[in-house]
Amino acid sequence: MTQKCTKCGETKEIKKFRYIRGRRKYSTVCRDCETLGGNELKAKYRREYLIVKLQECWAELCRDMNKSELDQRLFSLKEIYKKVQQDLENE
Repeated sequence: MTQKCTKCGETKEIKKFRYIRGRRKYSTVCRDCETLGGNELKAKYRREYLIVKLQECWAELCRDMNKSELDQRLFSLKEIYKKVQQDLENE
């Protein structure tokens, strides 16, 4: 028995789809597409977590600095932030 995945459009064996007991039927999205979707969500949440952590670190660094020190730190943190975003996009 086969079924067509609504996400990728491929027709696959029914074993490739998750059985939903509560609804007593198979999922309309294959296991491969479900896994890809989960990985995308993890990457999104990882990015958001890193942004929050960078903001917290910046706030802590800024507490006791004068203007010139803040400007130097801001420049270096912007460069680090750009590198982190590029690394996340390359994943």
